[in-house]
Amino acid sequence: MPELTVASTPPGYAEALRLVSSLAQRYHARLARALELNGTALDAMDWLERDGPLTPSELATRLGITPGAVTGVIGRLEQTGHAHRVRHESDGRSVQVVPNPRSVQATLGHLMPMIGDLHTRASAYSPEEIALVERFLGDVAASYRAGLAALGEPTEG
Repeated sequence: MPELTVASTPPGYAEALRLVSSLAQRYHARLARALELNGTALDAMDWLERDGPLTPSELATRLGITPGAVTGVIGRLEQTGHAHRVRHESDGRSVQVVPNPRSVQATLGHLMPMIGDLHTRASAYSPEEIALVERFLGDVAASYRAGLAALGEPTEG
C-alpha cells in the first residue's frame, strides 16, 4: 500500500467515507432538531431504543459521559417527553430510563423514508456484493474502534 501523507490524494473509498460521515453528521443534527433534542440526547434515545431501559449509570457509560452530565441528558429527555424514569424491577433502590413509545414512533417516522430508500438501493446489488459491502463496513467500524482506542475512548457500540 502506498504511504499516505496530508498532501496525498486519498483513495476514492476514503472520499466516499468522508462524504457519508459528513452527511451522517448533518442528518444526525437535523434529526435531533426535529425531535427537539441535542445530539447527546438523540444518542441516548438511540441506546434506549436499541437496548431497552437502562440505568443512568449504564446510559452514561454508553454515551461516554460522566454521571453528572447524564443527569442533564435524562432531564432533557423527560422535559421533551421522549423518556421517563421508573423504578428498576429487580433493584427498587435504582431507576431505569425508559423511552416513551410515542417518541420511538416519531423517531421511526423520520428514519423510515431514508431506511426505505437505502433498502431500495441495496436491492440492486447481488448477495455477493452485499456481503462484500458488509465486510468492508465491518472493517471500517474496526478502524474507527482502533482509532477510538488510540485516543483512550471506550469503543462500545
